[in-house]
Amino acid sequence: MEQQLDDLQQENSRLRDMVQQKLQEDAPDMSGYLLKHRPYAAMSSHWARRWFALNGSLLSYYRKEQDTSHHPRGLIDIQGMVLECEGLKQRRFHTFNIVNPSSGLSLIRASCQEEAVFRGWIQALGRHGCSVRHPSGLDDLRDPPAASDIRWREQGPDPRGPVSSAAFKPTGSGVTETAASSEADYTSESGMSDASSSRHGGPGQQGSRAAAAAGHKPPGKHRPGPMLPSAPVHTECRSSPLSGDRFMHDAKHSGILTLMVVVLVCTNLRLILENFMKYGWLFNPARWIDLITFSGNWQLHSCWAVLGFCTLMAFWIEALSARWLAFQQKSTIGASKKEVPPAHLRKRVQADGWWPESLTSLLVTLNLGAVFLWPSFTVFHADGEAAYCGVIMMITVVHTMKLVSYSHCNQDYRLARRQGKVRPGERGSHEPYFGFSNVRYPENITLRSLAHFLLAPTLCYQAHYPKSSRFRVRWLFRRMLQLLVVIGTMLFIVEQYITPTVKNSIAPISDLNWPRIIERVLKLALPCLYGWLCMFAALFHLWLNVIAELTYFGDREFYKAWWDSTTVGEYWRLWNMPVHKWMLRHVYYPCIRGGANKIVAGLLVFFLSAVGHEVLWPYAFVGIISQVPMMWWTEWLYQKVQSKITGNVIFWVSFCIIGQPIALMLYYHDYFVLSSKS
Repeated sequence: MEQQLDDLQQENSRLRDMVQQKLQEDAPDMSGYLLKHRPYAAMSSHWARRWFALNGSLLSYYRKEQDTSHHPRGLIDIQGMVLECEGLKQRRFHTFNIVNPSSGLSLIRASCQEEAVFRGWIQALGRHGCSVRHPSGLDDLRDPPAASDIRWREQGPDPRGPVSSAAFKPTGSGVTETAASSEADYTSESGMSDASSSRHGGPGQQGSRAAAAAGHKPPGKHRPGPMLPSAPVHTECRSSPLSGDRFMHDAKHSGILTLMVVVLVCTNLRLILENFMKYGWLFNPARWIDLITFSGNWQLHSCWAVLGFCTLMAFWIEALSARWLAFQQKSTIGASKKEVPPAHLRKRVQADGWWPESLTSLLVTLNLGAVFLWPSFTVFHADGEAAYCGVIMMITVVHTMKLVSYSHCNQDYRLARRQGKVRPGERGSHEPYFGFSNVRYPENITLRSLAHFLLAPTLCYQAHYPKSSRFRVRWLFRRMLQLLVVIGTMLFIVEQYITPTVKNSIAPISDLNWPRIIERVLKLALPCLYGWLCMFAALFHLWLNVIAELTYFGDREFYKAWWDSTTVGEYWRLWNMPVHKWMLRHVYYPCIRGGANKIVAGLLVFFLSAVGHEVLWPYAFVGIISQVPMMWWTEWLYQKVQSKITGNVIFWVSFCIIGQPIALMLYYHDYFVLSSKS
């Protein structure tokens, strides 16, 4: 017993040393609190206190120092960027600006009070890739001066009261700033808070007034006199503000944005009045509630029972495979004790592992077939409401993808155990992607782990997920309220605008009246675009974030900036990250490892995506498959034109303005024709 206790203490000491070594390796080259400029802050100060950390050429910032274990609020690569030292602002704040030299766009603008801190940051940023532009009076930034060398301290006691200095210590090749005062001390010594800054027009005015009242004049920039008649006014080559090379990179176009919003409001107000005068009030929330409630069709209700039963079967299959693996490992250990030759032992392990994995794959295939085919067959043959059947099929597709990931991931874990390896993300791995995991296969084969995965807003299973640090109740209620508003807006658009327009398109499609069909498509384009944007906001931005908050799910990158896509292929890689990651992990890269080339793997990805969309929405198969030549065409056109604006216009027109209205009109026409025949 004492020997085991000593072994545990030694292991604990080893792990503690490993953690300390990891923390020392991850220590930033430079860190500390700075005031970050927020140009778009409306209801608070434009300057906010943030914790900055410089790791190599990566500069990140957090709300506070304790948040460094989470994802940063912002992250930029300063390699090749330009660091503009703006000097002393409002007589006490040393300010610098990191600018992208190619676009002229400001990436981060920050300031601090201590000149020593300011010089330390300039020195560290310059060493790690920034080209520094020094104003007059700040050309010598090679060595940070001592606290006694700062000019305003040479003039006598500080009129603002005692100021706690910052201590510096070298860490690697950089300098780390350790704040010697708390957040409350910082507010008192800076002479400002967020409220006082917004009232007095900027950081430091209150302190400068106190200095002037005490008879001290802090140092500042030299203010020139009136402009001379010979003063040069044209000092550099500049383009017009509305030129193509400046318009898309300059963020100061709030007036044009305001004009666009006013035009959209006026245009849509006219359409709203026209719609009400023509059709009256059509929106009825009670009708939608009736459509998604349980019907009297018992066949549709059986789909939920099949989904639950197949989920338990998936867990039972993985638990049985894990037990069989443990049994084989025990037999292998027993064979090794009998001094079996290593070559025979490896052959035995491979032979023993072939048929259990084959049996497991067969059971998994049958189970997944039941999960997907039973609801699909039932919905196709049952006479049920379209909305209720759509909900069943959507949950079926998502559930099938989750179970595929669950079985595929655990199979990879088992293959790693047979080879004596540990996969990244497990306990004991030397390549942890996020912190240190406390789970290792087969410890993850539990009903609780499976239930958490089925509820989590992801389609890719893994033994351990990054988790959020706290549960935000008020944030959750705000998101749920926004979700209800967005869903209500989407249903209002569908019932008040899309439905009458689609009904009026049946006759032109039947008569092949092409001018009238084009008119219907153009009239339907705007409501379809609004409805689709509401769907995206409700599903990806609000609903998945609500589920993530409830399940403490940390990785909330459910989409990227798809609205800036220049090609159709770029849009498909950015707009739906859960499906994109699932396709890469379980379809694309397995095909690449199996010997297929990238074109074949990409076509298989789009084929499976087309099948899944066809189950949810008719004509989606043709629409998704047609995206393949559209991707090649937009890529070719983008390479020829070399204009992001042109590619972005082509993407919006082809995908949202033309594609969706045509698919909706064709679907409703066929649905109406089939309903009338039946």
